[in-house]
Amino acid sequence: MIGHELLSARHRFRESLAGGVPLFVIGVEGISERYRTAMRPLDLQAPTMPGNTAPAGLYRFALALQGGL
Repeated sequence: MIGHELLSARHRFRESLAGGVPLFVIGVEGISERYRTAMRPLDLQAPTMPGNTAPAGLYRFALALQGGL
């Protein structure tokens, strides 16, 4: 599943990635390592930002939808 997600993202964001827009792996170490491993054969590299940022990110999305950001 991770491989399909990465292939889709690489195709969808091809121009951004080629233009130097950075890619980051954000999450807990176990899943982040799986993403980094899957990225190697695709010539994708990204620094890791450890931690579970999902709750804070979802909260920010909710605020943005309500016009609060």
